[in-house]
Amino acid sequence: MSAGYCNISLERGDFSLHAEFEIPARGVLGIFGHSGAGKTTLLRCIAGLENDARGQITLNREHWLTARRSTPAHRRNLGYVFQDGRLFPHKTVEKNLDYGIRRNRPRAAGNAIDPEHLLGLLAIGRLLQRKPHELSGGEKQRVAMARALLKNPDILLMDEPLASLDDSRKREILPYLERLHDELNIPMLYVSHSLPEVARLCDDMLVLAHGRVVFAGTTHAALVDTASPLSHARNAAAVLEGAVIEHDGHYKLTTLQTAAGNRLLVQSALAVGQKARLRIKANDVSLCLSRPAGTSILNILEGVVTERIDEDDGTVLLKVDCAGDELLVRISRLSYSALTPACLHRSNRSRSAGNARCHKNRNSPDSTSAVARSTDPIAQTARIASPARTAYEACSWRHAAPARPPPNYPPGGLPLGFFWKLTYAHTCCTVYLQLGGP
Repeated sequence: MSAGYCNISLERGDFSLHAEFEIPARGVLGIFGHSGAGKTTLLRCIAGLENDARGQITLNREHWLTARRSTPAHRRNLGYVFQDGRLFPHKTVEKNLDYGIRRNRPRAAGNAIDPEHLLGLLAIGRLLQRKPHELSGGEKQRVAMARALLKNPDILLMDEPLASLDDSRKREILPYLERLHDELNIPMLYVSHSLPEVARLCDDMLVLAHGRVVFAGTTHAALVDTASPLSHARNAAAVLEGAVIEHDGHYKLTTLQTAAGNRLLVQSALAVGQKARLRIKANDVSLCLSRPAGTSILNILEGVVTERIDEDDGTVLLKVDCAGDELLVRISRLSYSALTPACLHRSNRSRSAGNARCHKNRNSPDSTSAVARSTDPIAQTARIASPARTAYEACSWRHAAPARPPPNYPPGGLPLGFFWKLTYAHTCCTVYLQLGGP
């Protein structure tokens, strides 16, 4: 369900921003990208802080930006949390919070936020008589979040609220952000360049590069879909949703059951019934063609390889479906060739054909696919789980503009982060994944 719609354009010198997306009615929409991608600029446009922004912004049927007018920033019912908190240094925490309460206005959707409940949710009741210089970095950000929420906003914008904190302070504040996500019925936009952060907190994601939305979808899709740049990052990972079903007090291990029914052991003291999100790095998963025996690894899943991509750094990225849970596996090309002796030769031959024949974005209406007519080589040494399928697609570029650039891309060429890649629909074969951990 959507609470709003944005179609924003901004031109500033040699930088341009063009972003079109919907705002979910509830949950956290992550805006991810590297420095200079346009994340903060996009947030400032939504907040009404960029006078040159053009397009359309609608939230709860209120039109904040149209072709004819722009609602001033102070009349947009939103909360904004900056990187540094920006508390009034001469006021106590209580007086800072009063500033938000005095600007409270009825929300267009949902109930008002209860101040007492919010103080407990963020654990700041004991800080009320302190001044900002007496607070830790994490405490300052929690107070800043409370002040923004006490305005009773229709949307909360958070611009890298953890960027100025060290790792220990980040670990301190992340549980409070999760509480806000779980208990408050308010849409949130969360800007970050930290992949672990957005994987932990966000329900949906926009991936920005050079002022353009290069991927939009659920957090799970943004992490594992091979069309998303995040699946090719060195710290690529998949996220699985689950719930605690058992805790072993003797071995100090907790059993999580994913939504697809897989069971995994983790070292955590979560309560039975508590929901959890598990992040599994592609580099922490090994691949076997038969079920491992005599290993210290406790988490072993059976799955089917559905896609393979030869990366430029000598690694192979595999997408594996484990009875409904999709995981990424990154192994060296040498390791892959040991499993499938013919794969390197065949991969190189198919890659050349793909480069020669494919010059369009596969997501554009006039997309062209390069087809490699060969069954997947991994089937030579694995037992077949379903009939063979042929390789099905190759997509397009690396650092050079095609003859006809796709819509919404910068005229000077394609942004960094786009890859020459060859994606295969694998012959479905059973493999076994060993997940690093207990």
